[in-house]
Amino acid sequence: MNKSTTGSLHQITLTAIWYLPIPYQPKLFVRLSPSPEEQRIDAIRQLPLEPMEYCRRWVNIDPARGYRKACIKALAQATGLSPHTIKDWGSNFDRRPHYIPFLLRQADLLNQFKQLVSNQQIILLPNFPVN
Repeated sequence: MNKSTTGSLHQITLTAIWYLPIPYQPKLFVRLSPSPEEQRIDAIRQLPLEPMEYCRRWVNIDPARGYRKACIKALAQATGLSPHTIKDWGSNFDRRPHYIPFLLRQADLLNQFKQLVSNQQIILLPNFPVN
């Protein structure tokens, strides 16, 4: 066995075994790189979204009339935390935990998805999970 090799060649074998009834003709799609749309969504998923920006996007109340209370309620729904906890983050929510902007980004993307579904721009598949 020669231990002084300068390079190596790796071979990857992809094997798919399907256990489906005969009438089905499954197809295996292997995509080596994500589409530009998928890359864009993946990049957006990594961006933080601060609480004030989340409120600007999703709280539709006049800032002069109960805006902070509505914002705290929206943040509580998005994060699963209590409104009392969110109030402790300060007037501009600058004392929030470090993970919150990433959680809010996910909530923002889900809200956008819900809007697309409710506007019938996206139709859910019949087998889309309900619970």
